[in-house]
Amino acid sequence: MATSGHERYVSAAAKARPPDAFKDIIPLMGDPTSVCLAGGAPLPSLFPIQDITVRLRDGTSIEIEGDDASRAQRYAPFAQGPILEWCKTQVQQLHNPPAAWEVQLTAGSMSAIDIVFDMVLDPGSTLLIEEFTFTAAIDAMKATRANLEQVQSDRDGMLPEALEAKCATLGEARIKPRALFIIPVGQNPTGTRLRKDRYLAIYAIACKYDFLIIEDDPYFCLQFNKQGCSEECGLPGLSLGTSFLSIDAEARVLRLDSFSKMMAPGFRLGWITGPPGLLHYYRKHCYASSQWGASLSMKVLAAIFEKWQRAGFEEFVLKMQEAYKTRRDVALAAAE
Repeated sequence: MATSGHERYVSAAAKARPPDAFKDIIPLMGDPTSVCLAGGAPLPSLFPIQDITVRLRDGTSIEIEGDDASRAQRYAPFAQGPILEWCKTQVQQLHNPPAAWEVQLTAGSMSAIDIVFDMVLDPGSTLLIEEFTFTAAIDAMKATRANLEQVQSDRDGMLPEALEAKCATLGEARIKPRALFIIPVGQNPTGTRLRKDRYLAIYAIACKYDFLIIEDDPYFCLQFNKQGCSEECGLPGLSLGTSFLSIDAEARVLRLDSFSKMMAPGFRLGWITGPPGLLHYYRKHCYASSQWGASLSMKVLAAIFEKWQRAGFEEFVLKMQEAYKTRRDVALAAAE
């Protein structure tokens, strides 16, 4: 059941979706002592892949064998366990959300954006957006037939005073926004990074006017310097600073993360974090559409992170940050 209090943010279409009909069948499908005729998949003994060897750029390899190789060829519920736990650990360590939260895997951020918009927007409802934002997200917004209200930004991201003014004007017209869609880090297309004080101010406005914050943050790991510091502070690694999720005391943030920008887009995998009462509706949509992403990607990524451990993952992130910072510096120098 959905958590009481979040239904007011949910679209009529999302409320009308039936629950996952396969949720209770999955355990039977995974039980070797039972014969399930509703599986819709070949016998595991007929799967074409016996085992998988992946050679990494550092020259090391990972092996996916036996039951793991079989699960990589099954539906997502049979493969998602290890990578889902990794995502939960990242949420806890990087954000430590103050309110109740859950994590679900996604078939990449764009799939998650599409599902979330369908989940919270009705035709005629109002969505707050940045003055400039991601083209594909705009197309997904328009498909819901919601009203889009742009909010001015500057070099430090969205202006809280502009958001407050927009909400006040809408309030005078008796219009209540349903949600704010924002890309706080590496904003697409402007490249801005939201200042810490603006996170707090924007979140306070969301509480005041009672709307959700959809935090699309695929570039979170690509920051070049620690939040609020100059270049001399050095690369942040996994000390990545504030997020809306990290200050979400009222359980009104849906955060979207992706492996596309920090690993590779071909994995088509990411994760969504948010209140259990909202992810209840996300699961209902996901079961009948994207099915949470590719099982093979789930197993490969889980094996990589198991090999790296946290220290190896941070080393990878630091190398990525250094590479992009160097390219940024070269581009700036060429433009001078």
